[in-house]
Amino acid sequence: AAALVAFGSGVYLVLRGELERSFDAALVANAEHAASAFALDVGPDGRLRPTDRLLEQLASTGGRIVVLDHDGVELADSSLPDAAVLPLTSGDIALADRHARQVREVSVSGDVLRLTVEPVLAAGSARVGYVAWAESTAGVRGVLGTVIAALLLGGLLVIALALMAGLTLARRALEPVANVT
Repeated sequence: AAALVAFGSGVYLVLRGELERSFDAALVANAEHAASAFALDVGPDGRLRPTDRLLEQLASTGGRIVVLDHDGVELADSSLPDAAVLPLTSGDIALADRHARQVREVSVSGDVLRLTVEPVLAAGSARVGYVAWAESTAGVRGVLGTVIAALLLGGLLVIALALMAGLTLARRALEPVANVT
């Protein structure tokens, strides 16, 4: 039982780490792609003017996208108008300025999201705004929940089978002693 608990815990921790790394890598790649795409939506005055078509196209991948101007003021949001505000901080903007590719977890309307912010750079590397990309972790949590259930049920089944086999073998091995007694 102890070996199964150790093995199951190890499998779960490794799987969770790999799923989170993969999820975060995809999140950062999507944000970078969006930032590059929005860099083409800079007006003649050098200001970012995100188009609804591009915003909808990028949001169709399943993420929530918030476009900010160079001062951090929201220009566009791919969510519904009555959706809760994405909790962006000045720290997110500062990390984006340093290209830190930081991913953090936030809770919005009861859903857990992972979010990252990337700068939008126009021609000449001038920062014209930011793109915040957030995605729900419900899928990853669902997979991890299934893995936990499978490990628990499988572990209990193996322990039950080992206990029955052990009792059967012990009875057979001790049958001569019982006959002598």
